[in-house]
Amino acid sequence: MLLKPKPREHISMDRSTEISRRDRTYSSLQKASHWGLALLCVLEFPTAAGIQRAHLGHAFGIKASGWDSFMAVGHEWGGWLILILALLLLFGRLFQGAPRLPPGMRFWQRALAHAAHAAIYFGLLALVASGAVAMYLSGRLAFVHIALSKAGVGLISLHLVGVLWHQTIRRDDLLERLMPARRQAS
Repeated sequence: MLLKPKPREHISMDRSTEISRRDRTYSSLQKASHWGLALLCVLEFPTAAGIQRAHLGHAFGIKASGWDSFMAVGHEWGGWLILILALLLLFGRLFQGAPRLPPGMRFWQRALAHAAHAAIYFGLLALVASGAVAMYLSGRLAFVHIALSKAGVGLISLHLVGVLWHQTIRRDDLLERLMPARRQAS
């Protein structure tokens, strides 16, 4: 016997369409994971310098400063947290889904949006894997991690351009899908 899915909560929209809440916003866990991931990715850049100084100095017998060691540990733990949040987002997307893209987008725009998201997920997982390999197996492969981080900056830039385009040109409130829910006045 198959289980019947729970009926979706329907909310009337101003264009006299019925769109379920799930089709127009992400879950609270997905929102928190997204913004936590964004913050951690930003923090990884200044801490990367600590990794470089601590490991390059170590190769020449120079002991890293306390600050560089702190930054290196912060970069390493930040990478593991990024892995956890990226997996949470990926599984959330697979099991909870993602809101529909705004109506009126052309095929190539939808394809680019899906390809960019897939590349970001793949890139985040590859970044953590390459960082772990460079840290624990062979520092000689750090160039792969560095190249992936530069490619990641390009992907995130494309992502941000898309968000700005939706907010300023299309004005379709795409960003609202990732904002915390607003409390309604009682």
